[in-house]
Amino acid sequence: MATPRGEVASGTLLVTGVSPRPDADGEQFVTISGVINGPTMAEHVVYQRMVVDVNDWPSMGQLIPVVYSPKNPDNWRFAPPEAPPSYDQPSI
Repeated sequence: MATPRGEVASGTLLVTGVSPRPDADGEQFVTISGVINGPTMAEHVVYQRMVVDVNDWPSMGQLIPVVYSPKNPDNWRFAPPEAPPSYDQPSI
């Protein structure tokens, strides 16, 4: 079965290496390595440099939800945060 263009799979990244957290504020470059497990593959080793907020700096051993291309699992990124449930406010 062919994978439609742009389709992504959800998986989990186990962080096995991460560059030191800089003594700075805001978004900074991090180099991260790890192993992705997902529905279309198991234990795929990845390495990437990306921008993250220093307050969300990854740590060794952390499990992070990711999305990746089933055709090229080296093309991955952190999964977007889930939106909080919306509650309809009753009108008064």
